[in-house]
This record gives sequence, C-alpha cells and structure tokens, in this order.
Amino acid sequence: MRYQYKLSEQDFLIHTLYSVSKNPLQNKQVRKTIIYLVIAFSVLLINVYNQNSTKIFIVFVLIYTFIICFFVFFLNKFFIKKHYKRSNKQSLGIRFNKEAILDLMMILLKPVEWILN
Repeated sequence: MRYQYKLSEQDFLIHTLYSVSKNPLQNKQVRKTIIYLVIAFSVLLINVYNQNSTKIFIVFVLIYTFIICFFVFFLNKFFIKKHYKRSNKQSLGIRFNKEAILDLMMILLKPVEWILN
C-alpha cells in the first residue's frame, strides 16, 4: 500500500491552531489576560463613576464591554493565528508543498528482514 501526500502550509496551520486550542497553558494565559483587563477597566470605571454622572458611566460600561468582547472573540485569535503562521513558516517553510511517499509494505517488511538476518 502506497500513500502520496503533500503538506500545505494551511493544513499545518490548522493542525497547530487546534493543538493550541487544546493546550491548558494557552487557556490559562488567555484567562489571565482577561482578568487583568477586567481589573484595569474596573478601576477606570470606578474612577469615572466617582467623577462624573451616571450617564457617562453607562456609556463607559458599554464601551468597556465592547472592548473586552472584541479582544476575546477577535483580536486574541487574530494574534495567535498570525504568530503561529509566522512561526511555522520560519521553522518548517522548506518542508511545505513537497510531495512525500509512504510505502507501508516496505515499513511492514523491514522488521522481518532484520529478524531473518
């Protein structure tokens, strides 16, 4: 049995991003960043609430919610994808788009040859 395959950059990027999404350290880092953003903006909101009216405070809360959602759902994923795309290209760039052949019969028969010799 013989397999021929070609590893494209997009395929490996999808594999890398899947691995990162299952990595507990990456999830911990994202949670820590969100906590820092919540604390920083909470201090800012308390300061705005003490100095101004309630209407301005509500506007700041809406802006703050938009910024957090934008960071969590778009910007963070964009930066992670950009980082791993660049990293894959630097470390594995010459291996992409080359055809590889995997011959399973040769792999299965080699141990028999070693035993016979």
